[in-house]
Amino acid sequence: MRIHFTIFLILIFCSTKQELFAQELKPFESNGFYGYKNELDEVSIEPQYQYARDFSDEYAVIAQNDSLGVIDKQNKLIIPTKYEYLRYTGDNMFIFGFKSKYYGEYNLGIISSKNNIIIQPEYHRINFKNGKFYFTKQFSKIIGQSLGSDTREILYKYGISDSLGNFILEPKYSNIDFLHNGLIKIQLDFNGNYALFDKKFKQLTEFKYMVIGEFYDGLSKVREGDYFGYINTKGEEVIKCQYDLNYIFIDSLAIARKNGKAGIINTKNEIVLDFEYQSLGIPFQEQVVASDSLKWGIVNFKGETLLDFNYDNKLSEFKGITALEKNSKWQVWDYGNKKLLNQKYDELKLIEGDESTVLGFGKVKPKKYSQSIMFARIDEKWGIINDKGITVIPIEYEMNELYKKLKTL
Repeated sequence: MRIHFTIFLILIFCSTKQELFAQELKPFESNGFYGYKNELDEVSIEPQYQYARDFSDEYAVIAQNDSLGVIDKQNKLIIPTKYEYLRYTGDNMFIFGFKSKYYGEYNLGIISSKNNIIIQPEYHRINFKNGKFYFTKQFSKIIGQSLGSDTREILYKYGISDSLGNFILEPKYSNIDFLHNGLIKIQLDFNGNYALFDKKFKQLTEFKYMVIGEFYDGLSKVREGDYFGYINTKGEEVIKCQYDLNYIFIDSLAIARKNGKAGIINTKNEIVLDFEYQSLGIPFQEQVVASDSLKWGIVNFKGETLLDFNYDNKLSEFKGITALEKNSKWQVWDYGNKKLLNQKYDELKLIEGDESTVLGFGKVKPKKYSQSIMFARIDEKWGIINDKGITVIPIEYEMNELYKKLKTL
């Protein structure tokens, strides 16, 4: 009895294994027509189609009579061959459509595996990502014609639906932008104002901000009219729009401008450094490179001058390096000892420096290399030093050689 039972299990296993193999169908071509074979190289669907794509789940897109349709693994026609665009997105849903009047453009919609049209084909683009459909609707106006070609004025509107085609955001917005913390800024009208939405697409603010930035230290810089302030992740304006200009928070500090002068505030909108400077660099260790008019120096957060305003130019980067130039020679500022180091260089250059990115509205991109090192040149040779003025790579290389050395750090 046990022997018979064992044989029975083996037979079931072998049969099941063969069925699994048989279900893995791959397209093949014969005499200009396409069919499908299983993994045992047996013909499962005889060649009969102009073209055949791989199966995804239980479905494959095929071409017949210059049109696209969908079959299942039993070669049953699930969606008739009458479309010019078909793409499976998962969850028994397809993006389908027809060519538009203009070359390379389609009118797209969504259709189910039961051949039910969920969304009519009236969209310029439809993408599927992370379980949602993203719609682009095109509004065009012919403003001229030449040699049979139209010159068009085109506007786009955007919307989002769930995986079943139920709209979360109707396709009526001019811009939908996901911030790096998952919150969303949305623009209703072209060149209009933005509102902040949460991760579940709940509206948090009115459409009143000309700009909404990325969030740093839990706050985003915003602009309403001519003035700048900050909102938190709940959409609350925790620092009202009162500044001529402002920048992102770094370690709970931000540079702002008021009445034409620059100062530093914290996330509670307390003044850390008075608004009395022409320009400021990146604050670090309660010190900052500052300009009184045309010259640069260093001050602390008490407003005390640590280095006189005698320098022509500055280099100041996010959490790392500050250097100043006078008479075409550069020197590094030592934050720890609050002094300018003696060594002079003909040129200093940040490896990946970009203050405009740090101070702007956008996302600060991660840097590959530490911002506490920089290129240094004396005469015609280059090396690398750090923010303490210590030579990391000797100043004895051509720049192309130095880049190779840099990769070994």
